[in-house]
Amino acid sequence: MRISLMVLFVLLGGCSFMDRLGNKPYTFPTEGQPSAEVEVVSAVSRFVVFNMDENGCFAGTSVLGAGARIHAGENAFMALEERYGNSYCNLIFSFVPEQNAKYVLRAGSFVEKQGGLLGILPGKDYCTVSGQRVLDSGERVPLDLKQFNLRPSGMACLKMRPASE
Repeated sequence: MRISLMVLFVLLGGCSFMDRLGNKPYTFPTEGQPSAEVEVVSAVSRFVVFNMDENGCFAGTSVLGAGARIHAGENAFMALEERYGNSYCNLIFSFVPEQNAKYVLRAGSFVEKQGGLLGILPGKDYCTVSGQRVLDSGERVPLDLKQFNLRPSGMACLKMRPASE
């Protein structure tokens, strides 16, 4: 009897842990909810949007595809994921979209030149992401994207932290 009670308490105590298992996709806004449009420009990369639970813990992701509507007025955590050769890039970033605004996200790369004997050493390749807000006039203004990392925060919780920490 005591063993079955202990097992029951362990199982009930682990409910919050069990709730966090699995991918719970991002819930895209429905008609009438504040939203913004995001267009993705990339040939080989994919952009994902993160679902964070009510405690700010990572719950899952959804792929944006060529574009989607996302919630406005709150941090939108996203990532550029890119695989090329033997390398994999996962660049997490965030911005706060404004209601009814349109944004364009673009994947890119940066090659750092290497010194050495006659400059023949291969350079280091980095993936990059940039964003622009499309104004009603069609003009595009740069978007301030902030880089983040997922870090452990307690048991079974990964929270977003600024990359500079």
